Amino acid sequence: MNLILIFLSIFSISIFAQTPNYDEGIDLEAKYEYYSKLEGDENKKVRKHTKKLKNWRGNWVEPDENTSKIIKEYRDLILEVADIYQVKPEAIAGAILAEHTLNYDLFDDIQNGFANMVGIETADKIILKSFNRHATFGFAQVNVNMSGYVQNVMKDVEPELEFDYKKEIKTLSGSVRIIAAIMRGDQKMYMRYDIDISESPGIAVTVFNLGRAHLRAKETWEEKRDPGHNYMGLFVLKYMDHIQQLLYPE
Repeated sequence: MNLILIFLSIFSISIFAQTPNYDEGIDLEAKYEYYSKLEGDENKKVRKHTKKLKNWRGNWVEPDENTSKIIKEYRDLILEVADIYQVKPEAIAGAILAEHTLNYDLFDDIQNGFANMVGIETADKIILKSFNRHATFGFAQVNVNMSGYVQNVMKDVEPELEFDYKKEIKTLSGSVRIIAAIMRGDQKMYMRYDIDISESPGIAVTVFNLGRAHLRAKETWEEKRDPGHNYMGLFVLKYMDHIQQLLYPE
């Protein structure tokens, strides 16, 4: 009898210890309608970004073709780095694809070109002074101020790695590692509040896009709710099959 009870106890613990997937069961159309119609000036940015998901005909914007080709070409790197940092490769690929489909524009080209001419730090200071916002650089379009956060994670995961943030942020391989490091750090922030987002690429991309993982994790825990998806996370969920085909072609 004691052995049976022990077995049942272990079985029960294993069931309840399964990592949740906060991406499951999301009604994408309902989420789009809700976020795109939020009222109030404080939600203006949410409405604006959410509406990027659909074109003037009301159809979901298709993934950027060129970025899809790049992800497919570099899938081995993405899979390798994802394994090293213990994050979902779909999250890394999804962040890149969503960023370049929904957000990348001429201003980003200007920022990157400017950084190549005068250096990342100088370019960031000028952008900040001129536009009251920090610049984003590289294929990942990451804020240069993330350097300390990224390198702390990298030292923990790859202590022998020599990584020049200012140079590597401009390369695709460096960008993949930076994204992975940020997502690994975000996962750890959420785990401090017993919220495991490691199996939820849509959430990982949302937090990567919004930043301030420690504050968002704390708010999620205090409000006793599931982590939410923003427009970037919804895009990843919409095109998860496409992302997986890029990473795992038959």
